Amino acid sequence: MASRGRGIVIDASIARAAGESEQAVSSRCRVFLEEVRTVCHHIVISGEGLAEWDRNRSRFARAWWRSMRARKKVDRMEIEPDVDLRKRVSAAARSQRELDGMLKDFHLIEAALQASAPVASLDENTAREPFRGVCQTVRRLRQVVWVNRTVESESPVEWLQRGASDEDFRRLGFGVGDQK
Repeated sequence: MASRGRGIVIDASIARAAGESEQAVSSRCRVFLEEVRTVCHHIVISGEGLAEWDRNRSRFARAWWRSMRARKKVDRMEIEPDVDLRKRVSAAARSQRELDGMLKDFHLIEAALQASAPVASLDENTAREPFRGVCQTVRRLRQVVWVNRTVESESPVEWLQRGASDEDFRRLGFGVGDQK
């Protein structure tokens, strides 16, 4: 594997949950962030994502962030909102509640698409599932790889160790028509 590793869009939900506690979610998020650093992956983040991280990161995540910056493993991207994609997602949303959740995390999708990077997030019901739900009509979302650190059946740490590849079953559009 290249020494630079792979860029990953990491949601602030992981930064908020990662802590020193042995509680399952906290521990899993901490191990995930440590593995990102150890395997030489890097974080891809937009201005909106950075602001969310600044508001929500735990003490552990704050120290992790500093160590990632010191290693030059933070890729800050300037991302223009994809107005057309947002309109298409808004039109396909099944409810206002789902739309609100998707719009809150749309910066993750935009960063992932622009950087060709996977998303790591804990926002299963408020983001990943609603985004999956609109993949039937919004084909562009189908290619986005999304990993939930707390879903152990997804083997997220092992995924990082193997290079964080774009495995089809991790795509938002998996099982929805063609993947392109």
